[in-house]
Amino acid sequence: MVSGPACSGKAVVVKDLASAIAILCVGFTCSREISIATISRLVSGLAQQGCWLCLNEVDRLAGETLNVLAHQISKVRRATLGCQESFEHEGAVVPLRSPSLMFGVLSGRKDAPALPSSLREIF
Repeated sequence: MVSGPACSGKAVVVKDLASAIAILCVGFTCSREISIATISRLVSGLAQQGCWLCLNEVDRLAGETLNVLAHQISKVRRATLGCQESFEHEGAVVPLRSPSLMFGVLSGRKDAPALPSSLREIF
């Protein structure tokens, strides 16, 4: 999780780090309208391609979507730590390529809701 004041370049730092070590980093700006299905497709694509995913303003996602995101990140993390070549995701077996990594960038807003404990524990 990357946090700091609004407009301070948090997402840029993540993307620049990925570029410096020659890894594709996909940036995605979150909002309350992002569905669980969209997040699920992002996590699946991240795992299959072995790229980084930078979820900008992740704290803007709806609570239920954040909980599902936490569960899916945990599954990718367990599979990666277990040196597995694939994992079960949404009823399908998804191939896993390293170095899949996800960054959550907080919006920096003072009125932003707190992240659920399930997500805080991962980061």
